[in-house]
Amino acid sequence: GAAMTPSGLGAIGLVLATTGLSNGLSVSGRWGSCVLARDRPVQRPSLPRMSEDDSVGGSDGSPPPPGWDLSVLQQRMAKRQVADMVTAASNWRTGTCEQRTVLVLEDWVRRVRCENGVLACGTYSGEVVLSDLASGEVLQRWKPVEVAAGRDELLEYDGEEGGEGEEDEDEDEDRSEVTALDFDGTHLASGHASGAVYLRQGDRCVMRGELAGVVTGVHWTGGPTAYSSSSDRRLVAWDVSLGKPSFTLVASRPVLCMSVCEGYAALGLDDGSVCVCTLSPLRLLFSFVAHDAPVSSIKLVTVSQLVTACASGGVALWRLDEEESSGRRVTRFEGHRAPVVCLDADAEKIVSGARDGTVRVWDSAGARLRFMLQGFTPHIGSVQIGPSWLMADGTNNLVLLMDFSRGAAP
Repeated sequence: GAAMTPSGLGAIGLVLATTGLSNGLSVSGRWGSCVLARDRPVQRPSLPRMSEDDSVGGSDGSPPPPGWDLSVLQQRMAKRQVADMVTAASNWRTGTCEQRTVLVLEDWVRRVRCENGVLACGTYSGEVVLSDLASGEVLQRWKPVEVAAGRDELLEYDGEEGGEGEEDEDEDEDRSEVTALDFDGTHLASGHASGAVYLRQGDRCVMRGELAGVVTGVHWTGGPTAYSSSSDRRLVAWDVSLGKPSFTLVASRPVLCMSVCEGYAALGLDDGSVCVCTLSPLRLLFSFVAHDAPVSSIKLVTVSQLVTACASGGVALWRLDEEESSGRRVTRFEGHRAPVVCLDADAEKIVSGARDGTVRVWDSAGARLRFMLQGFTPHIGSVQIGPSWLMADGTNNLVLLMDFSRGAAP
């Protein structure tokens, strides 16, 4: 809660309001309710064992004997992969999974994004942390960047006295909170409650920009242009080399969320409307009213499939290639009892996280709830799904992963 201090944080268990149990998340769905497994160490799938006679090549590194057939090993690996895919697909429908903690920090985690086995986290104090997903080892961490007075270079702020460019120690920490995060495995973009936008690659801070409002979305893939949205109604295209806006679109209302896909951006506004724009050139294509409450989260799954959510708890799937009069244009999902603040989706399912402390998995085609995870705090900020896993923050200083490739399907 807000009264906690980072020094008081530790490895916590999730208290389940419905069962009174701890150290686990509960899952509810059409098959009933159960409690997910306790945290377990990271386990890597093992390859089929080979006998000494099956050895590939000699002990001196020489190539395998002529005519040695790899097809048996390849067939075994293919069968294992297919079996894992079948298990994960079935478990995604019932909620069967194993829970494990993949990162523990000394600060509240506010945003997460995982790519290529690397986990990026944004925290309440404004730090951005990279860690190895398998081991939990912290690889790199950055504090908010300050521009030194009278100089153009960017310096890492370390909290020591250093001159006019130093942050006021009495400034509220929540002004530095990470409110938006984008990571593709190499290029990292973060937006903050202070209005700051940072672009980082490797150990370098490539760009720092400043906006007047809270940053509600960021996008950068390493090119010469980056994009951000903010509560001051702006969608900004940044010139990365100059660190300045090259073009700006101004919306009719504050922008609360942004999602980018294949050169398009979808913006959610505080009056319940959605704007869809092209990024190059930066211009508005169309807008429509999606909800009767502020659009609090948005996910552009493909250029023709959009998921939106609102402050009253509603979730909607929009098929943008359908006519407005078509019954297939929109499918709505009801169940959350608080603002929905994060979304992810693929071709079959939608995942939504809300301030009611739940993460819900919906069936896109059947328009029904598959299952629900309980035990998150109201401060959940992001969810992400992969083929066999679901990751979320909203557990104070922990990041949890639900592994759907583990456990036998019912």
